[in-house]
Amino acid sequence: MKAPLRRLRADYRTLTAPLRGLPSALIIGAQKSGTTSLFNYLVRHPDVLPSFGKEIHYFDLHYERGVRWYRGRFPYRYRLRDGALTLDASPYYLLHPQAPARAARLLPEAKLVALLRNPVDRALSHYQHEIRDGRETLPFAEAIEREDERLAGEEERLRADPEYYSYNHHRYS
Repeated sequence: MKAPLRRLRADYRTLTAPLRGLPSALIIGAQKSGTTSLFNYLVRHPDVLPSFGKEIHYFDLHYERGVRWYRGRFPYRYRLRDGALTLDASPYYLLHPQAPARAARLLPEAKLVALLRNPVDRALSHYQHEIRDGRETLPFAEAIEREDERLAGEEERLRADPEYYSYNHHRYS
């Protein structure tokens, strides 16, 4: 029952896309840098209207779905009173080679909020997250040593093929 309702909701959002706004700000950043916390704090403010879901990943992973799909993830324009903000918090936009140009074309006036973190602390936190979720089996030092191998050629493929998805680039960058 959940799948048909989810599909119906997605279709409704796509149909009503022309009535919806686009984000006025993008939260980008390193993984494990606090983007989720910042998003959750900001959407508590009455003048911040969140997207439907924190990480939309339009400019990196779902670009081929089109602008109607993207608009369908945001509130109706009539709800956007003067000064109200809408947010798309997708950290991977910072690292995906196609995302900056795509975002600039569609959202030339959007504000960017970039969260960064000490790279050593971020790498360790990300490693622990991957271990906890069963996606990493190597000891920390070995995982770091293999990072170049895991990422070899991925950025070039992402630049060359706009529809290419790289699990390794997304996970290890």
